[in-house]
Amino acid sequence: MNPTGRGNRPLIRHLFFAINFAVAVLMFVSAVISIAVMESPGSFFGGIIGFFPFLVYGFAEWIAWYRRRKSTERKLAYANLGCAAFAAFGVVTTIGEVLMEPEPVDWQFLTVFSLIGLCIIAYLAACGWMRLRWTRSTSVNPPTEGQ
Repeated sequence: MNPTGRGNRPLIRHLFFAINFAVAVLMFVSAVISIAVMESPGSFFGGIIGFFPFLVYGFAEWIAWYRRRKSTERKLAYANLGCAAFAAFGVVTTIGEVLMEPEPVDWQFLTVFSLIGLCIIAYLAACGWMRLRWTRSTSVNPPTEGQ
């Protein structure tokens, strides 16, 4: 990999962009639809709350991929890692609530929910970690000529 950011990029970088950009666009469109349809106050306000973050995330993905901005990609790495942490918290608390209920546990639901949640967490964590690796500087203290 070229440390200056020019030249060919690994295929996984293109895949991360394609998946993240597609999800951001789909979530943005669903937020716009929920605002336009306004079936209930919950869907309307959910669309209002989700509209701007998905727009910004999709725009930042585009800038990081097309313009090759390392600073933007590092910010996206932090966003991915933060989302992975929130998703992990949500999965763990949901599993805990299901197990603590007095009703019998639906093990099929718990298994499918856990696997889907773990896949999302693993993807977001891998995306964030790889982006942090790609954007780090090659040397913190470059050697001087006399050394």
